[in-house]
Amino acid sequence: MENDFRDKIKNSIARQLLNQKQTKKKNNKKLFIISGSCLALVAVIALIVVLASSKPAHVTTADTDSQVTEIDAKEITVIPPTSDKDASDTLDFKVEKISDDGTGLNLDTDFAVESDSNKKSAEKTSNVASPITPKEPKDNDNDDGGITIGGVDEAYDCGTAGHHCDGPETHAYILNLEIEGCPYCGSHSCQSFYAADEWGNTCYTPSNCPSYDIHNDPAYYCQDCGKPTGDGSNGTCVQFVEACNCPNCGQWVDAWTCHTCK
Repeated sequence: MENDFRDKIKNSIARQLLNQKQTKKKNNKKLFIISGSCLALVAVIALIVVLASSKPAHVTTADTDSQVTEIDAKEITVIPPTSDKDASDTLDFKVEKISDDGTGLNLDTDFAVESDSNKKSAEKTSNVASPITPKEPKDNDNDDGGITIGGVDEAYDCGTAGHHCDGPETHAYILNLEIEGCPYCGSHSCQSFYAADEWGNTCYTPSNCPSYDIHNDPAYYCQDCGKPTGDGSNGTCVQFVEACNCPNCGQWVDAWTCHTCK
């Protein structure tokens, strides 16, 4: 019994010592926090004082806005222009005299100006130019497409032997044919290029080529299906540029596809 009582006393003393240590630690933490807060507050106050001392002092000025400085009129010097020429030199534009070429209006003869107290009116004189009537082109049954110089027709000459060109456009067309070559014989000087119509003008005629085959001519036969070209009726073939319904049979036809009405 005595030993148990001693053990209880020892345990009680040990718990008290432990509680005292924990309480001391807590007090130390609180003291540390309080000390740190005080130091931070002191640092903030010191920073404010430093910033306030570095700001420039407010400069007070005397109220001079209400004071009006009087200037003696004798001190003001005005330099007038010495002449009318000096005053005109300040202008940014220059008026030049326009030469009379005879096409303008003459105020002395074309208009009569009358002055009133507050109004000015101008009236045209009786010398009014007559309207220009355009000349009608003359009918010329023998017009060969040449260049008209001074009322005389001059036939166009492209300067190339064998050509029958009636103008620069026709000459350029024949030159392109010679560059590309004949689609039937491959020649760059095929006789079909130099055929002429009944008036003697250039008329490209593929049938004049020795290698010409009418079945290879897209003007007569479709080069895709081989049928004669037409409007799609009577066994002919037609191709539309845009997809549409055939105007003959009403069937839908895609663009650039062969179509024959059924």
